[in-house]
Amino acid sequence: MPYRTLLVHLDGDARCAARVDFALQLAARHGARLLGLAATGDTALPVALEANVHAWRVVVESAREQRRAAAAGWLQAFEAQARAAGHADHEALRCDEPAEQALVRHGRLSDLLVLSQVDPHDAGASAPADLPQRVFMQTGRPVLLVPRARALKTVGQRVMVAWSGTRESARALADAMPLLQAAEAVQVLCLDRPDEALVSRLALNDLHHWLQRHGVQAECVQASTTEDVGETLLLRAVGFAADLIVMGGYGHARWSQLTLGGVTRTLTATAVVPLLISH
Repeated sequence: MPYRTLLVHLDGDARCAARVDFALQLAARHGARLLGLAATGDTALPVALEANVHAWRVVVESAREQRRAAAAGWLQAFEAQARAAGHADHEALRCDEPAEQALVRHGRLSDLLVLSQVDPHDAGASAPADLPQRVFMQTGRPVLLVPRARALKTVGQRVMVAWSGTRESARALADAMPLLQAAEAVQVLCLDRPDEALVSRLALNDLHHWLQRHGVQAECVQASTTEDVGETLLLRAVGFAADLIVMGGYGHARWSQLTLGGVTRTLTATAVVPLLISH
C-alpha cells in the first residue's frame, strides 16, 4: 500500500526543522498529505491542595498558555517550511494533550510517522526519551526514526532489512514496501548465532522470490555472529553504506513500564542512519 498520509512530530528540539524537511521530502516523493502535529501536554491541579485553589488555577492556566504559545510557533515554522518546499498538501495540527497520546491517536490514521531520536542534552526537547518507542509499540503503524547524530544526505536509496522470520519483521518488511520498491539497492540480513539458524536458506530463498514479485531486487544474506546482534547489525549497515534500516520492534508495554528487546533498544538509542521500525 502506498503512503498517502504522513505524520511528523513538531516540538522545540534542535532536530525539528531537519525532521520536517525529511518528512516533506518523503511526502513529495510519495504524493502524500503531510500532517504536522504539535502537542501542548496537559497540566492538572494537584490532588491535595494546601494552597489557595484560585492561585493554583492561575499557575496552571499560565503554564498552559505558555505551552500553547510554544506550539503555535512550532506550527508556524512547519507551515513556512511546507510553503517554501512547495508542498501544498499539508495540515498543521495542535493537540491539547500529551505528545504520546496525540501521536498514537492521529498516527493510527496515518501510513507513516516521522519522529526523531530524543537527545537528552537538548534543552529545547520536550519529549520523554522513550517517546518513539512508546509510539511504535501502540500505534500499529510504522515509525521512521530520524537519527540525532548527523544530517541526512539521502534516505532510502540503500536499504538494509533486518530479517528474523518473526511476525514483527514481516510487519516491518510490508510497511517499508513503498521505500523498498523505490530503492537503488536492498540487502536483507539475517543474523544468527553460530549454534542456531533462525531462518533456513530455503526460507530466505522464498523471501527473495516474494520480494521479486513486488518489484524489489534484494540481496539476501545469512551471517553468524557471537557479538551483540544490535551492534553487529549497525556495523553491517555501515559496511553496506545503508541510508535506512528496516526492522521489527520487539517488546511489550505493561501499565507505565516499557520493556524492549535488546536489539530494538540498541538500534532505537544508537542508530546513526534512519530506522523504520514496526511492531
